[in-house]
Amino acid sequence: MHARILVTIARGEVERLQERVLNGWEFVRERVAAVNPPFGYKIASEKHQLDTSPFLCLRETKQEISRATIGREIVEAFLEQKTLRLALRFINERYGITTYSHGKGRYAQGLFRFSPSGLRDWLLNPVIRGHICYLRKRDGQRLQPGDWDIRHNTHPDERLITDEEFGQIQAILKHNKRVRGYGTTALKYPLSGLIFCGECRSACYSVTGSRGRNLPGLNYYFQCKNWRLRACPQKQMVRMEVAEEAVVNALITAAEQIAAQQAFGGGEELEPTEVRELRSRLEALNKIAGYDADIEAAKEKLRFRIEEKQYSLSLQNQQQNTSSEKLLSTFLEKDYWHTLMDQEKQAIYRALVEKVIVKFGAVEEVILNL
Repeated sequence: MHARILVTIARGEVERLQERVLNGWEFVRERVAAVNPPFGYKIASEKHQLDTSPFLCLRETKQEISRATIGREIVEAFLEQKTLRLALRFINERYGITTYSHGKGRYAQGLFRFSPSGLRDWLLNPVIRGHICYLRKRDGQRLQPGDWDIRHNTHPDERLITDEEFGQIQAILKHNKRVRGYGTTALKYPLSGLIFCGECRSACYSVTGSRGRNLPGLNYYFQCKNWRLRACPQKQMVRMEVAEEAVVNALITAAEQIAAQQAFGGGEELEPTEVRELRSRLEALNKIAGYDADIEAAKEKLRFRIEEKQYSLSLQNQQQNTSSEKLLSTFLEKDYWHTLMDQEKQAIYRALVEKVIVKFGAVEEVILNL
């Protein structure tokens, strides 16, 4: 009997503790207070601030470097190297690995413990874009970014990355996930990593073939990787120049359409249906006479959701405008495209092309990222 009473008391105390914790977090969110600063940041007056205090000193130069400076270097390393592992290698070689040749070791031994997944989470953390984020987990499970509670522009002057850079980071990570290794030496042709089989939807690899007897040079093709395993019947290869011509034609057509729309003048854009529905619900609540705390709370939640949707829409429009500008500057003049180096073409393809579907030795579809 005594043991059961103790169990009941303990259970009640646990429930009260959980309730206090939940109420505490709710109070934090109501104040939009900063919590859990990521690398490169500190908390001051309940706000995220870049941590510019000295953090380490390179032995060779005696230069003091802050966490904020290193955080920015991490971003730049990823944008340049275009893989998580190569970015980590660059940062570790600069700061995290002690070398002993000629006695020039570094003071900052072992300070960087980012794994590739940890670096990915850090790059996607809304805090480094000037926002505060709550509720990234529920019941111990990580939620999708679209389900996070993000409060935008809480510290816009303390950002490590711009919205444009974040769009580039998202595009690189998305491409890496699809082709497993964006930026590696294997992706040496402009369209490498963007060609997919129309039969099995698998990626296509680059292959070479002889041009025939007494003919110098090689022909270059894309072929379904599953054909090599005989797991796909698509044996036929697509010439690289055929695939590239189809992509260039699709981009030229898109550029001409955008130019025509701009010349004609676009009409006023309507708000998305979801935003209009939220506004309608807010207007209905505003018509209710008198004061009620629950109604006021519902109004505030609706205003917050409208603001969130509008901000997301502005980001999408900004990214779309950037893609359109790049498309117009490159493909309205057809001759200009042929003057670019393969590396320049590859960067443009990554930004503007989602994928190219091939089948029976021909291009079936070019899907643009516009």
